[in-house]
Amino acid sequence: MDNQSVMKLNLLTLKFSGEWSNLEVPFQSNYFRASLPHNRAALIVGVLFYSAFGILDMLLMPENKSTTWLIRFAIVNPVLIGIFLLSFFKSFEHFINPLISCASILAGGGIICMVVVAPAPVNYSYYAGLLLVFMWSYTFVRIPFLWASMSGWVLVILYQIAAIWISPTPFAVLLNNNFFFISANIMGMIACYSLEYYARRDFFLTRQVDMEREKINRVKQELEGQTAEYQIVNRTLEQEVAARRQVEEVLRESEEKYRSVVERSLVGIAIIDDAFQYTYANEEFCKMAGREKQEIIGKNFTSLLDEESKLLAAEVNRRRQIGEDVPSQYEFLFVQKNGEKRTGEVRSSLYIDSSGKTKIIIQVIDITERKHVEEALRESEEMHTKLVATMPDIVVRTNLQGEIRFVNDVGLHLSNYQLDELIGQNMLSFIAPEDKERIIQNTFLMFERNLGPQEYHLIMKDGRKLLFEVNGDVLRNEDGSPYGMVQICRDITERKRTEEVLRESEEKYRLIAENTADVIAVMDLNLRLTFISPSIQRSLGYTVEEFMNMSLDRIITPRSLENMLAVFDEEMKLEATGSADPGRMRIVEIEEYKKDGSVVWRESSISIQRDRENKPIGVITVNRDITLRKKAEEALRESEDKFRKLTEASNVGITITDGQRFLYVNPATCKMSGFSEEEYLSRPMIEFVTPDSRELIYQRAMDRLAGKPVPDRYEISVLSKESGVKWAEVGATVIEYHGKPATIFTMLDITDRKKAEAEKESLQAQLLRAQKMEALGQLAGGVAHDLNNVLGILSGYSELLLMEIPEGQRARGHVEKIFQSTEKGAAIIQDLLTLARRGVTVADVINLNNVVADFLATPVFDKIKDFHPRV
Repeated sequence: MDNQSVMKLNLLTLKFSGEWSNLEVPFQSNYFRASLPHNRAALIVGVLFYSAFGILDMLLMPENKSTTWLIRFAIVNPVLIGIFLLSFFKSFEHFINPLISCASILAGGGIICMVVVAPAPVNYSYYAGLLLVFMWSYTFVRIPFLWASMSGWVLVILYQIAAIWISPTPFAVLLNNNFFFISANIMGMIACYSLEYYARRDFFLTRQVDMEREKINRVKQELEGQTAEYQIVNRTLEQEVAARRQVEEVLRESEEKYRSVVERSLVGIAIIDDAFQYTYANEEFCKMAGREKQEIIGKNFTSLLDEESKLLAAEVNRRRQIGEDVPSQYEFLFVQKNGEKRTGEVRSSLYIDSSGKTKIIIQVIDITERKHVEEALRESEEMHTKLVATMPDIVVRTNLQGEIRFVNDVGLHLSNYQLDELIGQNMLSFIAPEDKERIIQNTFLMFERNLGPQEYHLIMKDGRKLLFEVNGDVLRNEDGSPYGMVQICRDITERKRTEEVLRESEEKYRLIAENTADVIAVMDLNLRLTFISPSIQRSLGYTVEEFMNMSLDRIITPRSLENMLAVFDEEMKLEATGSADPGRMRIVEIEEYKKDGSVVWRESSISIQRDRENKPIGVITVNRDITLRKKAEEALRESEDKFRKLTEASNVGITITDGQRFLYVNPATCKMSGFSEEEYLSRPMIEFVTPDSRELIYQRAMDRLAGKPVPDRYEISVLSKESGVKWAEVGATVIEYHGKPATIFTMLDITDRKKAEAEKESLQAQLLRAQKMEALGQLAGGVAHDLNNVLGILSGYSELLLMEIPEGQRARGHVEKIFQSTEKGAAIIQDLLTLARRGVTVADVINLNNVVADFLATPVFDKIKDFHPRV
C-alpha cells in the first residue's frame, strides 16, 4: 500500500494534515450531519437530568431551594432548550461547537454556584454534579476534542475559585474533590480524543474505498473496450471459418482426386449406397469397426451397430425417406468383431455420383475416450459439488469488485439470507466495522501471496455478529490473470466461547493457536531442497531464503538424520521393485534445530513426488509439531484421486455408505470414534450409532436414497471406543459411487460444544439465583438505610427528652419506652444491613471517650449546640 493511503493528523487538534488537509472541511460537514440527531438528544437528556436533580435541592437544602431552582429552571435549562431549537436552523453548523461548550460551562457553573449557596456539610457532596457535566461534555455530546477540553478545564478553574476564595472548603474535602475532578477530566479527554480519532479514521477509510472503487471502474471501462475489439476479431474469424468450410465441401466432390487424403484421415469415412450397404471404407473406419475392409464392403450399415443404435438408424432413415428434416450428426455404438463397443460421432451428407445415383458419405469420429473422460469429469464435478454443499463451512465466490456470485447452502442457513438477497451484494457490507480496514488490506495482499486463515466478524441478517475463520484465494485464468476470489468461512464463534470457558477454568493452560501451519518441504532425489513453505519462519525461526541454503545436517540432528536416510533408502529399494504402492506414505519422528539453537521434535510425513507418468521425481515432506498430531491428515498429498486427497486431509469426518454398510471412511472419522477403518468396513453401519439415533439415521438414509426431502444437517450420537458416546453434527447427500447410488456423510464432532452448552446452562442458573439474592439484598439495604434515618431521629430526640424530663415524672417513662423500642428497631435494621452486605456483625471493644472527643471536635456538634444550647 502506498504512502498516500496513510492517514495523517495533527496530534493536538486532530485535524487532517499534509496531503489530506483538503479532507478537513468535508469531514466537518459530514461529522455535523451525522452527530446532529445525537446532539439534539443529548441536549434533551441534559435538560431532563438537570431538572430531575432539583428534587435533591428540595430534600437537602429546602431553605435555599428558590436560589437553586432559579439557577436550574430560569438560567441553565432555558439556555439548553434554546440551543436545541437553534439546531433546526441551517446556520447552526457554524456555531454548534462554541454553543455546546458554553452550555457545558454554564451547566457546570450553575452547580458551582449551588455549592457556594448551599450550607455545610451539604455543599461538600454537591460537587458530584460536575462529574455528570464532564461525562455529558466529553462523551455524550459530539463536539471536537479541543472545545470539550476547554470547557472541562474552565469548570475545574471555576471550582478552585469558588472552593478556595468564595466558599472556603476544608482541605481534605477540597483535595478529594480535586482528585476526582482532575481524574474525570483527563479520562474524559482521552475518551473524547479517541471518539474523534476513530470518527476521522472511519471517514478517511470510506474515502479510500471510494477512491479504489473509482480506479476499479476505470479499469472495467478499459476492459469493456478491449472486449469490443475482441468481438470484432471473433466475427472476422467466424467469416474465415465459414469460407474454409465451403472450400472443404468442394474438395470432397472429387473422391478419386483426394482418395489418398481420405485414406490417411484420422476420421473414419465410409460411403453407403441407396440400399444402405457399404461401398467404401477408409482405414480409420475399419480400425474403429474392428474389421478388415473386405469384411465391411457389401454389409448393411446397421450390421455394425448395437441393437439400440440400429433402432435409431432405422428411425432416421424412415424420416429421411418421407422428406422430414433430420439432423446430420448422431452418436452410434459400433460393435467390433471381438465384441467391444466403440462410440462414434457420425455425420452424414448426400451426394450424386457420376452415374446419377444418390449415395451417402458418413464421417465417423471415435469419441469413446472422450465419452469416458466426460463421464469421469461429470462424476468428479458432481462429487465435488455435493461435497461443497455438505461441508460445514461457508463457501463464497466473488468477482474482483467484491460482488457475491455464489454462496453454498451452509452460508444461507447461517446468515438467514435468501440467495437472491446476497447475489450482487458487496462482501464488504457483511463485515463488522472493526474488521473492514484489515480485510481491505488483506485483500490487496492476497493478490501477492497466500495469507492463510484470517479471523473476521461477519454480520448476519438478524444483526448477530459471528466470528469466522476465513481462508481465501484468488481465482485466475490459464494465463494467470485474476477474475475473482473464493473464501472458505468457518464459524468459530462457539469454538471461541468454548476456549474462553476453558481459559477461565484452567488458567495454567492455553490452547494451540488455530492458525498454526504445517511446514511443507519438497526435495529432489538427491535430498536437496527445491521448495519450503513460508511457515518455516514461524516454526523454526528461519526465513525461506536462509532455510533453502542449509543442508540436512544443519537442520536435523545426527541421530534423526541417520533414521531419515534409512527410511529414504528403504523407499527407493521398494520403488525399484516396481510393485510399490505409489500413494504410500511413511511417518517418522525427527529432531530439528531451531534458529536459536534449541531442538524440537517434529512428526514428518514422507511421500514420493511423481510426474505424469507416475515416475518418482522427488520427495515431499509435511512436518508438524507432535502436539498437533490430530491435524496430521491435512498434510499435502499429490494424487490423481482429488476426492480422496480432500477427504484424507479434512478434519471433518466423511463417510460413504450404501445404506447398510460403509463403503469408505476417512481418517477423521476413525479418530473421532476410535474405531479402525477395517472395523468400519467389515461391520454394519448401524452398529456404530447409539440405539437412540439408529432409527433416525436409518430412516433418513432410506428416504434420501428414495429421493424424499430430508433435513440438510442434524445431530446424532455415535459410539466411541474411548468415551463411549460422542455427539456429531451430520450432513448428508446422495451421490453416485462406483456407478451405484450411495450417501456421503460429513460428521463434525460437537461433543465439547454440547458439554460447554450444558455447563453454560448450569452457570446461567447459578447466576440467576445469585442475581435474585443480590436484588433482595439491595432492597433490604435500601429499606434498612431509610428506616435507620427515621429511627436515628427518634433515638436522638428521645435522649434529648430524657435529659430534659426529671426523674419520677410520668412522661419520662413513656420516653424511655420509645427509646427502648428504637434500640430494638436499630438491632433489626442492623440485621437487614448485615444481609444486604453479605457479612456478619463483628463486636469490638472501643474507647467511648475517644469517640465522644472526636465528635465534639466536628462542625456537626457545633451546629447541634446552636439548636440545643443545653447539650
